[in-house]
Amino acid sequence: MSVKIWYKKCASLGLRADLETADMDYNTKIAGITAEAVRLDQTILNEQEPDNGTFSLLNMLNSLIWLMDDIARKNPEDHKASPWAALRCRLDWKHHIQDIWAAPEGAEPRIGQRGVFMITLEERYQVQVSYRPDYFSGTDHLEFRHVRDGLHIDEPMPISKTGYTSFFKHRNAFTEFGSVKATALAYCAANSNVDMEAENQMSLF
Repeated sequence: MSVKIWYKKCASLGLRADLETADMDYNTKIAGITAEAVRLDQTILNEQEPDNGTFSLLNMLNSLIWLMDDIARKNPEDHKASPWAALRCRLDWKHHIQDIWAAPEGAEPRIGQRGVFMITLEERYQVQVSYRPDYFSGTDHLEFRHVRDGLHIDEPMPISKTGYTSFFKHRNAFTEFGSVKATALAYCAANSNVDMEAENQMSLF
């Protein structure tokens, strides 16, 4: 059963979404709204739509995220019993939508598409890069984890003594570098400050 959604200007939210009919079970509502949210998210990336006011695709997408979170809060028991029980806030719903159409594991994502891929530093250190677009409004997030034999390890790598680091960057920075991977490599080049020779010597003691 498909859901029909309407949008209306709202003083507090800018744009509000709601269902034309509430005569549906919880899972049908959420599945239908999720499908429309994924479609909007993909369209925004593919069309690179400029901001065209209240009824922009981005505002429509955000209003759907608000709607799903609102329905979940008003139906706590149904939510707990649903496939989305782990989602507890609007940011969780937003990430869930991104995860649905993320790049295949290991493949470099497009700018604006969720993804996880590998890079190599100094020809020996394997680093897993996790890209989360629009973590905050207009700001993307990159995480770097030192990996060995497919497992995360808490050992030094050129960009971190702990085997983990991350940074937030405005979407424009990713666009300037041309790709998610190029942005990640540029960050590593500018932040490879760990003396790996000294760290490796310390590990012998």
